[in-house]
Amino acid sequence: MNFIFKKKVDFYLHDVENVFSIETSNENPHPEHLVINDITRKATVASAIFEVGQKIALDVLFKPKTTQGPQRYEAALRLVVVDNQYEDTIVQLIGESYTDDITLDNIHGFVTADENLTIESGQQTIVEEDAPSKY
Repeated sequence: MNFIFKKKVDFYLHDVENVFSIETSNENPHPEHLVINDITRKATVASAIFEVGQKIALDVLFKPKTTQGPQRYEAALRLVVVDNQYEDTIVQLIGESYTDDITLDNIHGFVTADENLTIESGQQTIVEEDAPSKY
């Protein structure tokens, strides 16, 4: 008799500032084994069913609050193997944000629909401000 043991892992995201989130990664070989939960409705942010030797990839997103200046954010992602009190893992999440003033120079006006069609058809368009002076 062969037995395949499967284990459920619950992911808990302890994030006071709500700047971190979890998504399924494109590198995940078995996306059907991972369920991302609505954090407003459930305590677990995600759950996964693992077989022996299986791996699942997650993306952790960091979106700092734009209204605040430079700041350091900390959170914890706790992985709990269901029915196994010895298999808790905590991953510390740290994100830093800062603000900076930027200047954009040499920005020309918007391209109108007529100019866009002319450019796409391969004809050269002379923008009025770049044209040589008549005087």
